[in-house]
Amino acid sequence: MQRSIGHAALAVAIVTSASGAATAARAREVLAGADLLAGAVRDRSGNPDRNGFSGGALPSVQVRGDAWLLQGDGVVFSHAGEGQFGGGAHLGARLGEGGYLGVYGSAVSFHRGRTTSAGRIGAEARLARGPFTLAAIAGYEKIGSAQMLVATTSTDRVYDRYGHDGRFFSIADLRYAPGDRFAVAAGHRYIGGRHAAALGAQVGLGRHVALVFEGRLGEGDYRGALGGLRVRFGGGTVNNGLLENRLVEDLFAPGNSRRQLLDPLPPPDNGGGCGTCGGYCEQ
Repeated sequence: MQRSIGHAALAVAIVTSASGAATAARAREVLAGADLLAGAVRDRSGNPDRNGFSGGALPSVQVRGDAWLLQGDGVVFSHAGEGQFGGGAHLGARLGEGGYLGVYGSAVSFHRGRTTSAGRIGAEARLARGPFTLAAIAGYEKIGSAQMLVATTSTDRVYDRYGHDGRFFSIADLRYAPGDRFAVAAGHRYIGGRHAAALGAQVGLGRHVALVFEGRLGEGDYRGALGGLRVRFGGGTVNNGLLENRLVEDLFAPGNSRRQLLDPLPPPDNGGGCGTCGGYCEQ
């Protein structure tokens, strides 16, 4: 519980301190929006009860000047009845129409049997040319450790162990948006030490509302399909303005880091001889 509170406080601090930095500069425009998504995300726990409905909200607020922008992101999501919440921040320089170069940081807590967390920090870039936009983040991530007993066999206790000491992560997308409403995207994810292809589509219902779809297909059980609504407020449209809210990728983070541990049980002392010792037989 203390770890969960600590990471929630860190997420709030990321957004709050970044917002304070923005007030020191002259804001020209404020944009806001949210993705409201629902679908299914595959979890690597191996428990069928953990592979089901996922849904939640990904809000974002951006403050920008002539040459800079600051954006705070949030996530409140439920996966198989267990929660995810946290925040992130983008801070950097605007480079022409739609271009951006800056830094990104996030902290998210998960409640999946045990509480764990994920934190990321990295460099972020966005380059727009006509209808095409290339967006990427790369840096360092750390997923907090957690261990759960999932089964006891005749020979072993079987644990699911989550987390790692830290490694490289990357997110990249190429987006094609020929107008203010329609867009498609394809990209790559390397999260929790596993690779996946990412696909996305958007169909506008107006300048500020769109239907969206997000899909993931990768190694092991790294997969998901989410759909819903994208809404935008302020001067931005569904195709322009806000940077991508990358906290949705954390739905996959703990499961990607999952490894299975077999803890051998001591051999029974029943004198039954080989073949009756549950696999632990003295020769």
